Amino acid sequence: MTGRRDDFPFPIFYAADVERAVTFYRKAFGFEVEFRWPREGDPEYAFIRRERLGIGVAGHATAQALRPAAPDDGGPPAFELCVRTDDVDRAGERLVALGALELLPPGDQPWAERVAYFVDPEGNPIQVTAPLG
Repeated sequence: MTGRRDDFPFPIFYAADVERAVTFYRKAFGFEVEFRWPREGDPEYAFIRRERLGIGVAGHATAQALRPAAPDDGGPPAFELCVRTDDVDRAGERLVALGALELLPPGDQPWAERVAYFVDPEGNPIQVTAPLG
């Protein structure tokens, strides 16, 4: 840890089509592209940010290079993105319109949040949540 302001942990998920995944998250939640490589053409990697939250999106080639170290045992996903929003229902409608699959419709939870679950076009699970009241 360097203590620099930009030195923070962030999730990276893998996508068959990095550009499509980045476009999805830009349109769905207002993420902005902070970095992409290469700068021109089809990106192999992009870092997108929404306020304080950042996500790395890497191509499947990177994931394949890691396979010997992390074999796929067919278990549950090792990643879930949770995004807070003002309106879970409206966010869910936008996600479905952008190609996400709804797994669990919006519902009020006993811990005072409204929550819904989706899968993005790359197969990554997304939890959308908002405080009740």
